Amino acid sequence: MDLAEVYRVIEMLRLWHTLRIVAIMFVTTVIAFVALDAMDASIRIRRALQRIGRYLEKLALPPKAAIAIVAALFSPRAAHTVVATMYRRKEVSDKQVILFSLIAAPFSALNTVLRTTFPIALASLGPKYAAIYLAIALVPAATRFVMGLLYGVAVRRSMIASSTSIEDIVVMRSTHFNLKRSICRGIRVGYRLGIRILIALILINVLMALGILSYIATYLEPLAKVFGLSSTATAIFMIAALRPTLAIVALGDMLSRGVVTAVEGFTAIVLGHILFFLLIDTPRAILPLYTALYSLRIGLKVVLLILLSQAISLPIQLTIIGLLAP
Repeated sequence: MDLAEVYRVIEMLRLWHTLRIVAIMFVTTVIAFVALDAMDASIRIRRALQRIGRYLEKLALPPKAAIAIVAALFSPRAAHTVVATMYRRKEVSDKQVILFSLIAAPFSALNTVLRTTFPIALASLGPKYAAIYLAIALVPAATRFVMGLLYGVAVRRSMIASSTSIEDIVVMRSTHFNLKRSICRGIRVGYRLGIRILIALILINVLMALGILSYIATYLEPLAKVFGLSSTATAIFMIAALRPTLAIVALGDMLSRGVVTAVEGFTAIVLGHILFFLLIDTPRAILPLYTALYSLRIGLKVVLLILLSQAISLPIQLTIIGLLAP
């Protein structure tokens, strides 16, 4: 096998992308260890996050989770790396991890939508339809946030009922900060996490390279007919189930040619994105991330909650489409 063939295999399996994710995960794990240890030792840092921490405590989250909430605005993976570090240090429970994944949803969604899909929508659809796309794209994240608020109240009540305070679970200790020790601990944990997520991502990329996931998608076309989509809108639906960003571009082209209505097009994108979550996003990103950082049990629970939020959000999204995209 020559170098050209090796490079083709690497590109096919998206190994550069996989290695980049693992490298970022490793570095952010080390940074998270250092940041959390520094926070433990610094009264000044704790006071700076005290205001956010007070709100988080009302939702049964530890005050230190404030740094993860802030991180979610810039990097969702980094935010979960921070929480995973706390989880491995026994500073948050399984319920609190799930609670954080719900509460942080709008912050993570803003990062993803504004950084990637919204610029594409603005260029492809124009300001009016891009604004509509932004509105419907953020509905599931807003739904998960509301679910998190309700779940947080329930968790806190259960703690009170069982005479368990947040302070019993999360100890805000003040210790001497040792940079070398923090880096070494972060490297050890980062190495273990990196290996696990590398294996998971390679397996998923192999399935995608073999076309197994795309093959499954071709048998889901009848679902589009249930919602009364035209053949043109069904094409957008299928594209969205495989590559949502390409569906935005396709919708813009079809709207400009007048071969599809805005209502049909946006409905197809919303429905296709649900399939994308099931077929692509969950096996490629969500389950590998949560199972590597936390556990399979937590990963499955988060996936089920996201599916529930999608089911709740769908009628809201369709209503928005009907009102704003006549």
